[in-house]
Amino acid sequence: VNSGRFGQLKLAENRQAKCKIALKCFPTTQADFIREYNCSFFLSPHQNIIDTYEGMYQAHDESLYFFVQEICPGLTLKEAVENSSSGKLLYSFHTSWFFSCVL
Repeated sequence: VNSGRFGQLKLAENRQAKCKIALKCFPTTQADFIREYNCSFFLSPHQNIIDTYEGMYQAHDESLYFFVQEICPGLTLKEAVENSSSGKLLYSFHTSWFFSCVL
């Protein structure tokens, strides 16, 4: 689905719950995996941050680690800035609004 600085985001399906989920995947050489999981998991109770579900996993072939998050359709913050209606960076009002949702 998407990739970032540390890993890739893949779309998956929880067969038991019959719902779509996101798998955040990291190469096994990535030392920041546990820190990323801890930050995501402990921030996820906030109403404006996507849920990270409890548990860290490793692929059978040990090629990567991953954890599970809820699906968040729509634009990333980076895409929202790049696609703003003015064609420029978001105005300070919009920036303040984004940060007030997280803080």
